[in-house]
Amino acid sequence: MAEKIRIKDIAERAGVSVGTVDRVLHKRPNVSASALKRVEKALEEMNYQPNMYASALAYNRSYKFYCLIPKHASEAYWDEIEMGAMKAIEQRRDFYLDLEIMYYSRLSPDSFIETYKKCLSYNPDGVILVPTTLEVTRQFTDELHDRNIPFVLLDSYMPALQPLSFYGQDSIQSGHFAAHMLMLIARQETTIMLMKQTKDGKMASVSRKTVRLDSVII
Repeated sequence: MAEKIRIKDIAERAGVSVGTVDRVLHKRPNVSASALKRVEKALEEMNYQPNMYASALAYNRSYKFYCLIPKHASEAYWDEIEMGAMKAIEQRRDFYLDLEIMYYSRLSPDSFIETYKKCLSYNPDGVILVPTTLEVTRQFTDELHDRNIPFVLLDSYMPALQPLSFYGQDSIQSGHFAAHMLMLIARQETTIMLMKQTKDGKMASVSRKTVRLDSVII
């Protein structure tokens, strides 16, 4: 276990007061340039890592996140996403985190727009988002960027939106596994058709890696 580094230890190494170290760690004013440089050097030499839990408790600030996902019946895929998000919030409850899940109709741009506008009205600290079409989703994410609100994407990867991160399946690996299983149960078939759900000629989701196949002849 790494030895706990006290503010007093940092102050002694930097040759400054404990109060000066505290002001540097919490980015408060009234620190001279020379003192700041000495404290930063001491922090680097001691490989100081801040205690995030202690910082959260000290600031006593709460954070509200919103998760926008499609409306769905009881489906393991979406249910597990919701359960995972709520479990993460519970495990990090010492950070004063809260999460609200909001639902929209994935094939209705108006539903998505109405939902994201409602989300923005709450001024969220962060957003977890299952995107709809690129054009409509960009309206939302552009506003998030303008407000400096971080967001991550789930299920569909759209790098043009510049999310903080993306969490979803590897579509090439998934496709490879699906094709392998299909070959096992339908190896006697001569023609197999692969279909993709669309609305008005557009796909409802965009996978991380997409290979379009209209038909495969075995």
